[in-house]
Amino acid sequence: LRVTADNFHKAEPLDLLLEPGVLNVFSGPLHSSAFSRNRTWRFFCPWDVADRFEGFKPLSTDEFESLVELHVASSQRLARVCAEKGISLAVIEPPLLKQEACARRNLNTDLVAEVDRRYRASVMRRLTRRGADIIPTPPETNDGNFQLPEFTANNPDDAHHGSRSYDMMSVDRVVAYAKSKGAFAA
Repeated sequence: LRVTADNFHKAEPLDLLLEPGVLNVFSGPLHSSAFSRNRTWRFFCPWDVADRFEGFKPLSTDEFESLVELHVASSQRLARVCAEKGISLAVIEPPLLKQEACARRNLNTDLVAEVDRRYRASVMRRLTRRGADIIPTPPETNDGNFQLPEFTANNPDDAHHGSRSYDMMSVDRVVAYAKSKGAFAA
């Protein structure tokens, strides 16, 4: 992974050329932290779970999907252009959010987990319709809602980056994916 949580300030802008026949793996399209921790979720919740979140106003599925579309518009354009040009695209799912960081921001952590799960599912559907492969986050690094503490970045203000051990597991998943696609062939 080119940029990890503890060195992103040092990373130079990446200049790359996407070409057919080259394996391209990105993480950005599935980063959910800014969406899932948005202040919208201090007041609204998905309509079909409103009974679980007293005091929150229900938001329709169409409204939720419109918010997702606005958030991922540029990555969807990238996926569309790659599909049109025959450029393969894979997206590695980033770690789930850190429960502690969400709680510290006084967010309803159950609602954040629900929104995060729906956001990721929506973006994954959009990407796979464009032909992108998804490399899922290692299941052993989370409890289904949030990252497990031993896999979170060692920074209490960081809401979503993984630890070095998480990064290594992710690199292993990317390498396994690349091998399954014929990369590293002799």
